Amino acid sequence: MQKVKGGPRDAAARWWRRGSRHSTSRLIHAVVMQAAVLAGLLVGCMRSDQPVHMHLFESGMHAAIGEDTMQFRLVENKTEFATLYDQIHATVLPRPEPPSLDFDSAYVLAAFMGRRSTGGYSIVFHENAYWQGERVTVTVGIHAPPADAVVPQVITAPYSLALLPKGDYRQVEVLSTAGERLAVLEAP
Repeated sequence: MQKVKGGPRDAAARWWRRGSRHSTSRLIHAVVMQAAVLAGLLVGCMRSDQPVHMHLFESGMHAAIGEDTMQFRLVENKTEFATLYDQIHATVLPRPEPPSLDFDSAYVLAAFMGRRSTGGYSIVFHENAYWQGERVTVTVGIHAPPADAVVPQVITAPYSLALLPKGDYRQVEVLSTAGERLAVLEAP
C-alpha cells in the first residue's frame, strides 16, 4: 500500500510540527484560557441564587383576619407572633396555644388570601426560597377552584405560616408561581 501525501493525518502532523516551536506558548495560552473560563463559571455561581429552605408549619382555611384582600406579613419576635396567632384563631374554642418557635434563627412569614365566598381556595408557600444579594425571593402557590367545581358554600379565609431562616437580607419578595410580584416586605 502506498502512502498518499496530503491526507488528513499528514495535515495534522504538519500542523503539529509547525507549531512545535511554539508549543510552550500554546500550552500557556491553553492554561490561561481554561483558567479564565473556570473563573467566569465561579463568578457566575456566586451571582446565582442561593437556595434557602423554608419550613411550612401551619396552613388552614379559616383565618379570622378581617381583610378581604391578600396580604403577607413578616413576624420577627414571639410577642408579635402570639398576637397574630390569636387573631388567626379568634373564632376557635378553645383557642390553641402558639407553637414554640426559635425567633433567634428564623422569621415567621404569614400569607393570608383574604375572605372567599366558597371552599376550594388555598394559599401555600413553596419550601424553597432563593437568596440573592439583599433580597430573598419566596414563591407562594395560590389555588382557586375551577368555575364548574362543586364546592362547599361557606366563607373561607385561607392562610399559610412558614419559618424563613434569618440572614443578611433586607427584603423578602413574594412571587406567585406565575412570577407575578405580590409583595415586598422589609426585613427588620
